[in-house]
Amino acid sequence: MGIVIQRLSEKRIRGWVPYRDSKLTRYMQSALEGNAKIAIVCTMSPANGCYDESTNTLCFALRARNITQHVQRNEVADNDKALIYSYEQEIRRLQTRLKSMESQQHHTSQAVIPYFSYMLSPP
Repeated sequence: MGIVIQRLSEKRIRGWVPYRDSKLTRYMQSALEGNAKIAIVCTMSPANGCYDESTNTLCFALRARNITQHVQRNEVADNDKALIYSYEQEIRRLQTRLKSMESQQHHTSQAVIPYFSYMLSPP
């Protein structure tokens, strides 16, 4: 958990975050990525024998506090509307692809016709 919190709290561009290193971080992956509000409770002991553990807990809490989450709204759309939208996107993509192929074929055929007419003309 500490390594995941450390990677998430780094200010520079984050690379790979090892969520799969433990079951706890795997379960909390969606919450730690910013899809939920989370609260982390760190408990310490005032005993002298637990000084090192309390210091490590405070360092963990400071790293956890520095995590910045980028919240995204999950919108659930009607299945029919979502399908229609995806089909419209696919139709537009295919139409542009067809136009580009037609323009390439038009340019190619214009270059080939003079060559064949030269080959077929009598000497």
